[in-house]
Amino acid sequence: MCGGKPRAPEIIYQGPSPEEIAAQNQAMELASKQQEQSNALLRSQLDQQIAAANAAMTKQKEELDAQTAAAAADAAARQTGAYSATATQSAAPETAMTTRPVQPRKKATSGLKIASGGTAAGAGAGLNIGV
Repeated sequence: MCGGKPRAPEIIYQGPSPEEIAAQNQAMELASKQQEQSNALLRSQLDQQIAAANAAMTKQKEELDAQTAAAAADAAARQTGAYSATATQSAAPETAMTTRPVQPRKKATSGLKIASGGTAAGAGAGLNIGV
């Protein structure tokens, strides 16, 4: 038999060692530096792409302005007088379509005629099978 008092278990909380903490901090600093370098590279690439796009847009805008000015000058050269419009009323052409009142439809006659007294009563009488 156990003759003693029951004891609570001894709980010891252990964390990572100082060496493990230092290694984790060093890895975090290295990852942070790599992320900063990656961000700087991405930022410089994006800045170059934006600058190239802005230059292309400026060139296209200049070309569009030149084309617009040329079109306006051409339109001004072709315009000799004020624009005017006239309208005249004429008789309806002979080929004009006219409408007429709706006529009631003729009812179709039935296509089936049954002659009750014309055929003799018998097996198959009145059927057209195989003829």
